[in-house]
This record gives sequence, structure tokens and C-alpha cells, in this order.
Amino acid sequence: MIRTKVFILLLLTALAGCSSEYKHKELGKDCPKADEIRSMIKKLRADKSGTVIEGICQDAGLAQQRLAALRFMLTQIKQAQSIELTDLDSFGGNIYRASITLELNGRPRHIFALLVEADNKLRWAGPN
Repeated sequence: MIRTKVFILLLLTALAGCSSEYKHKELGKDCPKADEIRSMIKKLRADKSGTVIEGICQDAGLAQQRLAALRFMLTQIKQAQSIELTDLDSFGGNIYRASITLELNGRPRHIFALLVEADNKLRWAGPN
């Protein structure tokens, strides 16, 4: 059920992105949604068993290729030596793009992560 809702929200937002109802809003790194994402990152990084990543992937309802990209992104976040949420944008009210700077294998990297709000909860959707 949750997988279906997440997929439908992504699809509808993508379609709405082509209409006049598309709304991009810069939220910044100090808003309540950013705090929620930082909490999600902390939970992901604290998980020693790997069950958090597997749970996220099971709930995502994505095709294999997108699922592999999501798993890879989450693994990078989990394994990073340091990580910082540097910015946050919203699109259409329920899609968020987090700008994340991380250090992985001694090298700084910048990634964008998509998150979807479904059932009043943010969920990882994949890289952007």
C-alpha cells in the first residue's frame, strides 16, 4: 500500500511539473523538514544491521534499476565519514530534494536525494 502511494505521488508530481501548478520552493537547511531529514540520516547511519536500508527499499516500490540507485545512494550516506544537509527544496508540496555534502573515502562529494511525503511521513525515493 505504501509503495503504491509513493509511486503514485512521484508520478503525479512529475506530471504536475509540466503544468502551471508546479511549485518550486527553496526551504533552506534550517526548516522543520530539514530537521526531519537529518533525523532520517542519523537513523540510517546508526543502523549496524542494514535493516533500515532494506526496509526503505522494500517500501519504495521502485523498478529494479531505480531501486539499485536508491540502495547505492543510501549506502553512500551510511558509509560517509562525514555528512551535512546543505539545502532543501520542495516541488509541488510533497516532493523534496535534499542537497547533501558528504566525505566518502577521503573525498568530498555532493549528492541530491529525492524524498516523498506520504501518510505525513518523509520517505527516501532515490537520487536526483
